[in-house]
Amino acid sequence: MAWKVDIAFLRSKVARRVFLLFVVCAMLPILALALISFRQVTEQLREQSRKQLQQESKTQGMNLFERLRNADAEMRLLAANPDSPRGETVGIPTEQLQEHFLSLARVDPKGAVEAVLGKPRMPEIPAGERERAAGRPLILTQPAATPGTSRVWIVRELAPGGSTAPVLVGEVNPDYLWGAENLGSNLQLCVLGQTGGVLYCPSGNPQTLREGVLRTPGSSISGAFGFEDDRQGYQAGYWTAFLRSGFASPSWVVVVFESEDAFLIPLQHFQSVFPLVMLLALWVVLLLSLIQIRRTLVPLERLQQGTQRIANQEFDARVSVTSGDEFQELAGSFNAMAGRLGQQFQALKTIDEIDRAILSSLNQEEILDTALFGMEGLLPYDGICLCLLDSEAALKGKIYLPRKQNSEAGARHEVRDVRLRSSDVQQLCASPQHLAGAIEQSPPPHLRPLAERGMRAFLALPILQDDRLFAILVLGYLGPPALSAADLHQARQIADQLGVAFSNARLVAALDQLHWGTLTALARAIDAKSPWTSGHSERVTHLAVDIGKFMGLPPKELAIMHRGGLLHDIGKIGTPPSILDKAGKLEGEELQVMRDHVRVGTRILEPIPGFAEILPIVQQHHEWWNGKGYPAGLAGEAISLHARIFAVADCYDALISDRPYRAGMPQERVLAILEEGSGTQFDPQVVEAFLQFVAERQRESAAPAASLATAPLAGWEDDRGG
Repeated sequence: MAWKVDIAFLRSKVARRVFLLFVVCAMLPILALALISFRQVTEQLREQSRKQLQQESKTQGMNLFERLRNADAEMRLLAANPDSPRGETVGIPTEQLQEHFLSLARVDPKGAVEAVLGKPRMPEIPAGERERAAGRPLILTQPAATPGTSRVWIVRELAPGGSTAPVLVGEVNPDYLWGAENLGSNLQLCVLGQTGGVLYCPSGNPQTLREGVLRTPGSSISGAFGFEDDRQGYQAGYWTAFLRSGFASPSWVVVVFESEDAFLIPLQHFQSVFPLVMLLALWVVLLLSLIQIRRTLVPLERLQQGTQRIANQEFDARVSVTSGDEFQELAGSFNAMAGRLGQQFQALKTIDEIDRAILSSLNQEEILDTALFGMEGLLPYDGICLCLLDSEAALKGKIYLPRKQNSEAGARHEVRDVRLRSSDVQQLCASPQHLAGAIEQSPPPHLRPLAERGMRAFLALPILQDDRLFAILVLGYLGPPALSAADLHQARQIADQLGVAFSNARLVAALDQLHWGTLTALARAIDAKSPWTSGHSERVTHLAVDIGKFMGLPPKELAIMHRGGLLHDIGKIGTPPSILDKAGKLEGEELQVMRDHVRVGTRILEPIPGFAEILPIVQQHHEWWNGKGYPAGLAGEAISLHARIFAVADCYDALISDRPYRAGMPQERVLAILEEGSGTQFDPQVVEAFLQFVAERQRESAAPAASLATAPLAGWEDDRGG
């Protein structure tokens, strides 16, 4: 049966006017909604692309830095065997060296070149560059014959000696270094030198990219920007790779960009569906009049509301349309798009939060907790275990079960003393990306904690440092897991960030331990000049810090006191032992030499910027509250609080200890001297706090109360004790 449309009503001017009004009323909202949707979705895709490009530039920058470190590690092994720097002698396969280097050569101090691999072409080393490198590997670059690329060399000394030492020079294989084949098909990579040079940029305009990096507001480390090149729009993200942490080289800027046509592909479907929607709306106006038009506008209103919610980052917004036509299909596409945008946005947000949290902490326990709780909702799993490996291959870490599993819902469990077998370590090191499979009835030790809690499958992510296993991240599953490539990539990304965080924490802890050990060694070296002052600096420091704690000083101030106390008498390095150990009273010139230790200590520490905060302790711990001290005659609060505290602690230790010119005094007599000196030699508040501190310590140790001496002893000072 053929459908016929009566158009006789169009003969009337009113009918045509009403018909036109209906058409306009139906078509304009659809057109407006389409334009709004197109613009908002375009902006969302552009913003999403910028975040992805910025993250990808960071990933590529970290990969680039890691490749340089791997190449330098191989050269370090070769440098450890200077007599025969060949890969086979240190366990490096020749194929691996050929993959990582175009050439390797040994250069003696006279400039003679001995080829180790390939046909070496030596770079020009700028004058003074090796001295400024201070023993660190040196990175040199030079434009290559191929436009947009550079030749990169790593120069490592075979022995200490600065410019007179032999070096090992390796030209890094550009295919291995830049790794551009790891990018997506639509992404392009450029690497710019911070000083203006172009290191790698086979496509794109380096000058345009550099201008985009420089004009990006708010950050000099990473960012995103848009630009046009040859009338084609692009979006780009960049990240600054700080090479100075491992090399004598300025930073490199890694830029990843793609054309706007690439990330606007999802809008092509919208553009193809839109004419059909317009045609359908027109037929609805013709056949069903105003009522049908209003029914047609309902889905559009819902789509508009959903689009606005998406624009407000409410990615859980869903549009329900059951009209059975293209509007329902459009709503389905919209819902699918909203779901994908929500997943990607949440993944990026969660990864960023985890990154910032773990990299801002230097405490391993905090890093463990942050990672375990932060990954909930980011990846599918039924249990997660994160363990660190000690030097004896024993695991220590935690298990977290976020989902309801009997009585262990949301439980966290400690993992301790789980020893790995050598075969397990080898298997994990052989699968550095990930290792997945079913958990057998007799699982290996690192899977046993999950197996005991009902897990039947696992995904293990080894965390390596210098090709050695030092942590394991394991995801457990009650059944066979359904993991996508994106899930595996995100899991590996988190594991890599955890590796960086743990490495930072260990490095900072080692540096902190070295710092305090060095200061303690200096303090003992100072006190070792005289057998009578052995341990004086450490005792005074501990006592002063205790007084500071009792007075409520913040941890930062206590740390300054700790460092300053260990070095407060460093000037005594220049004091002759004959004065330090003199059995009698110092006279005239001897007393002046003794007092000069304050100025000597100041001159020793002044060139070190990191010791600027402790200089007042060294300079002023012999100043008196009434201005009669030395060396500057400061008085009252013109003397730093730290120095006022040390004046009390220093005098206490000097008086209570045995010296060549007198025996140590009883504590009650020393306390009386300090109390008599309150307001003249010492800050009254500090003396009061010290006396309360001593009394509290005596009460805690159940010691009998001390009787203070009553003789007037104000003004006592022991120059050689302080």
